[in-house]
Amino acid sequence: TKDNPDIRLFFGTNDGVFHVVRNTSPDGSESGEEGFAFVPLELLPGQAALQANGQQTVEPHIYGLDGEAVSYVIDADGDGNLVSGNGSNDSVMVYIGMRRGGKALYAFNMTDPDAPLLEWKITSEDTDFTQLGMTFSRPFATEIDLDGDGTRTPLLIFAGGYNGGWMKDGSNARIGKDIDGNRAADDIGNAIYVVNAETGALVWKALGPGVDNASDTADSVFRHVDMLHSIPSNISLLDTNGNEIVDRGYDGDTGGNIWRIELVEATLDVDNNVIGGPKDWYVTRLADLDSAPVGTPEAGDLRFFHAPDVVQTRDSTGDYDAIVIASGNRADPLDTDVQNYLFMIKDRNIGVGAGADTGYATMNLGDITDNCLQNDSCIADPDLARGWRLGLEGGDEKMLSTPLTLAGTVYATSYI
Repeated sequence: TKDNPDIRLFFGTNDGVFHVVRNTSPDGSESGEEGFAFVPLELLPGQAALQANGQQTVEPHIYGLDGEAVSYVIDADGDGNLVSGNGSNDSVMVYIGMRRGGKALYAFNMTDPDAPLLEWKITSEDTDFTQLGMTFSRPFATEIDLDGDGTRTPLLIFAGGYNGGWMKDGSNARIGKDIDGNRAADDIGNAIYVVNAETGALVWKALGPGVDNASDTADSVFRHVDMLHSIPSNISLLDTNGNEIVDRGYDGDTGGNIWRIELVEATLDVDNNVIGGPKDWYVTRLADLDSAPVGTPEAGDLRFFHAPDVVQTRDSTGDYDAIVIASGNRADPLDTDVQNYLFMIKDRNIGVGAGADTGYATMNLGDITDNCLQNDSCIADPDLARGWRLGLEGGDEKMLSTPLTLAGTVYATSYI
């Protein structure tokens, strides 16, 4: 109940187990007892290797259920109490991906946490999800009206994940660049998915160029010719017009691109035809930040593993969304050859469904790394009309988390 909540902790571990631990007993006292554990079918083969080499001194590290669990709670009558059974419409779902452990997402019905159900799972073997990579991207649970009738459908929104492999992990990935510095394209992970949170059924997906599956339709699939690189980051989603429905998202990929997702709201015209909704959802490329010519200080191997911070703000020109994002190759933390940056990009296409390919390059963003802004001696300010870039120290500093903007100040941590 609201006064005596049943608190549970959900987490995965690298021995391939999804754990649920009771924090409080029914009498309100602390517990710590494990309620149950679940081993996915996909991770059973790894149990023998873990048993044979418990200290992992020879083989590469084995990753199990490495993702972050996310809950989705429906308190149907809004009374603060969650009731299972007896005709109640209250429900609790918990979702977890495998991250480096594999290419799957699991959904558990936890309405009665002592009698859990594996509700559904999505894997890269499913026809609608063949471009699903390692499920790095934490799903975002929300509700959206899909057909304009006022009924909101519970949805999960997540990116396609990480490709990995020798062409992506570590410094080996730079072997995959051609003479012009263009990185080899991925064939998995370069996607964004929206699924029904209750059933796991595909609602919509955005993909790079490729061969359509038999189930792909114009209403459920959007393709962008430049979506060529896997997207391990979470998606930062926001409600731009204050109606409590998310309508836009931003994320970055492992090719240095920043993507804008437009979830055009569904409405009905005078003839009850649906305007907007999944058939009109699309993605655009806000920035290509790995596009600097080879040989220039801005050229490199920029990768985004973490979601941007998004700030709705304004300047003398007008309103804009400030996309604050930091680059750094999380898969190769010891890399010392890449100039990484903290970026702020001004997206002025802020109307619902107003997004268009912008394609800002690094050179379009004012350089605030070492200039007169730091000591108030400016004669000519850097051009900040499109945003700014702050170069990190040398080639060994990188940022491996999402920045946080508070009262106009950006806070970000770095790793050397």
